[in-house]
Amino acid sequence: METHPAWPMISRLRVSLSAGVPLIGLTVQKLLALRPAQTVLTSWAATEDIPLTVGSLHVASGEFEVSEQRMALRLTRLA
Repeated sequence: METHPAWPMISRLRVSLSAGVPLIGLTVQKLLALRPAQTVLTSWAATEDIPLTVGSLHVASGEFEVSEQRMALRLTRLA
Protein backbone atom coordinates (compact mmCIF):
# COMPACT_ATOMS: atom_id res chain seq x y z
CA MET A 1 0.00 0.00 0.00
CA GLU A 2 2.81 2.44 0.84
CA THR A 3 3.92 2.25 -2.81
CA HIS A 4 0.57 3.54 -4.10
CA PRO A 5 0.98 7.01 -5.67
CA ALA A 6 -1.71 8.46 -3.38
CA TRP A 7 -0.14 7.06 -0.17
CA PRO A 8 1.58 10.33 0.91
CA MET A 9 -1.83 12.07 0.97
CA ILE A 10 -3.88 9.11 2.27
CA SER A 11 -1.48 8.41 5.16
CA ARG A 12 -2.16 11.91 6.61
CA LEU A 13 -5.96 11.68 6.60
CA ARG A 14 -7.58 12.07 10.02
CA VAL A 15 -10.30 9.52 10.69
CA SER A 16 -12.46 8.42 13.62
CA LEU A 17 -11.63 4.91 14.77
CA SER A 18 -14.38 2.95 16.55
CA ALA A 19 -14.17 -0.12 18.77
CA GLY A 20 -17.61 -1.66 19.13
CA VAL A 21 -18.46 -3.99 22.01
CA PRO A 22 -22.11 -5.00 22.47
CA LEU A 23 -23.37 -4.26 25.98
CA ILE A 24 -26.22 -6.15 27.63
CA GLY A 25 -29.11 -4.09 29.01
CA LEU A 26 -27.22 -0.81 29.21
CA THR A 27 -29.70 2.05 29.19
CA VAL A 28 -28.94 5.75 28.97
CA GLN A 29 -30.02 6.03 32.61
CA LYS A 30 -27.52 3.35 33.67
CA LEU A 31 -24.80 4.89 31.50
CA LEU A 32 -25.26 8.30 33.12
CA ALA A 33 -25.17 6.70 36.59
CA LEU A 34 -21.80 4.94 36.04
CA ARG A 35 -19.09 5.82 38.53
CA PRO A 36 -15.31 5.25 38.42
CA ALA A 37 -14.32 1.59 38.85
CA GLN A 38 -17.80 0.26 38.02
CA THR A 39 -18.05 -2.44 35.40
CA VAL A 40 -20.67 -3.20 32.76
CA LEU A 41 -21.70 -6.58 31.41
CA THR A 42 -20.89 -7.36 27.80
CA SER A 43 -21.79 -10.29 25.58
CA TRP A 44 -18.31 -10.18 24.02
CA ALA A 45 -16.03 -13.09 24.95
CA ALA A 46 -12.85 -11.92 26.72
CA THR A 47 -10.77 -14.13 24.42
CA GLU A 48 -12.10 -12.56 21.19
CA ASP A 49 -10.44 -9.61 19.47
CA ILE A 50 -12.47 -6.42 19.21
CA PRO A 51 -13.10 -5.15 15.67
CA LEU A 52 -11.86 -1.63 14.92
CA THR A 53 -13.61 0.26 12.16
CA VAL A 54 -13.35 3.50 10.26
CA GLY A 55 -16.90 4.24 9.15
CA SER A 56 -18.16 0.82 8.05
CA LEU A 57 -14.70 -0.46 7.02
CA HIS A 58 -13.00 -3.02 9.28
CA VAL A 59 -9.36 -1.88 9.51
CA ALA A 60 -7.90 -3.74 12.49
CA SER A 61 -8.55 -5.83 15.59
CA GLY A 62 -7.41 -5.35 19.14
CA GLU A 63 -7.84 -6.29 22.77
CA PHE A 64 -8.46 -4.26 25.91
CA GLU A 65 -5.70 -3.90 28.50
CA VAL A 66 -5.19 -1.86 31.63
CA SER A 67 -2.14 0.39 31.52
CA GLU A 68 -1.28 2.62 34.48
CA GLN A 69 -4.90 2.52 35.70
CA ARG A 70 -6.24 3.48 32.25
CA MET A 71 -8.12 1.34 29.79
CA ALA A 72 -6.19 0.87 26.56
CA LEU A 73 -6.79 -0.98 23.31
CA ARG A 74 -3.77 -2.84 21.94
CA LEU A 75 -3.74 -3.60 18.21
CA THR A 76 -3.37 -7.31 17.55
CA ARG A 77 -4.01 -7.50 13.82
CA LEU A 78 -4.40 -5.16 10.84
CA ALA A 79 -7.15 -6.10 8.39
